[in-house]
Amino acid sequence: MKAQRKSKYVTWGPWVVGVVLVFVLYLIIDPPYHQINDVEYAVEG
Repeated sequence: MKAQRKSKYVTWGPWVVGVVLVFVLYLIIDPPYHQINDVEYAVEG
C-alpha cells in the first residue's frame, strides 16, 4: 500500500510542477489575449 501511494506521488509530482510553471510563465508574459479580455470586460461593465 505504501509503495503504491509513493509511486502515485512520483507520477503526479512532475505534472503538477509543470502546470505551476506554465501558470507562472503566463502571469509573467501576460499575452495579448489577457489584455483583450480586460478591454472587453471594461466595455461591458
